[in-house]
Amino acid sequence: MFFYNKQSSIKEEALAFYCDLSNKDCEFLLNGEKIFIKSSEKPIIPMDEFELFIENLGEYKNLRAKIFGLNMYMGDIFVDFDKIDKNSYKANILLSSCPLDVMIYRILLFNGDKKLDIAFDFEVKK
Repeated sequence: MFFYNKQSSIKEEALAFYCDLSNKDCEFLLNGEKIFIKSSEKPIIPMDEFELFIENLGEYKNLRAKIFGLNMYMGDIFVDFDKIDKNSYKANILLSSCPLDVMIYRILLFNGDKKLDIAFDFEVKK
């Protein structure tokens, strides 16, 4: 379950939810709909590819994500999601490693080049 909502103070504004994705699947309510975020690997390990699933988000033709560090900027990672059914998507993600013991990442979602107003944050431990 997501624990909090907050407005981003980073470059791009979005409603950001916290997700303990490295340990468990997450869900949150958005416009009255339950959205599910799942990872194929638990825990998520830097430099090990994993699949990220987003379910019941809505129908998008070109769902994409921008991933970046909140507590240490190491560049932006861009991924494209494959549609696996009407409202569900998956993407393969490889996160870089950093010298911090815990890295906090933010995922911003886009439909093509248009930013959606939701994002989620999660931690990855070394």
